[in-house]
Amino acid sequence: MTFDLLLDQGVLLPSALPLAFGLQRVEVLDVCHAADIHDVFVCGTVWAIAFETGGIIVTMSAATARGLDAVSFRRTDSAVGTMPVALDNVDLFGWPTDDVVTALADSHLVERPAPTNAWIDHRRVLLHCDSSDGSNNSARRRPKRAPTPYFDFACLYSPHHP
Repeated sequence: MTFDLLLDQGVLLPSALPLAFGLQRVEVLDVCHAADIHDVFVCGTVWAIAFETGGIIVTMSAATARGLDAVSFRRTDSAVGTMPVALDNVDLFGWPTDDVVTALADSHLVERPAPTNAWIDHRRVLLHCDSSDGSNNSARRRPKRAPTPYFDFACLYSPHHP
């Protein structure tokens, strides 16, 4: 069971139902069938709803009356057992950031403005990783080697997203 990102189209849900860009809120609710789906606030949107499943928070939103134009995925704190979020069969959260970027660069334009971010295909997909390693500024010893970063956020935008 995977969330498959389909550029310029939307998302293929784990249920094999398509969540197409342009759907209105009521249509998104009909497709998702999530028991815990609820309204959320996303700045600059007409509507936004979200649900959590398989260690992933899924947020769907519309910035205009055209309907659904952004779907985001955030891995929750527990990385173990999260449902895959994939683009072209590459698990965006399942591999270190450098490996994901290398795999996607074979068939996509990848911009990497910072080690924690990547834009795919002219900003159709944003990938981000929280660079926090859980340490603070105390005098305690730090690990000799920084933890391997993994993306924990992905957002797929429609071609009509403002």
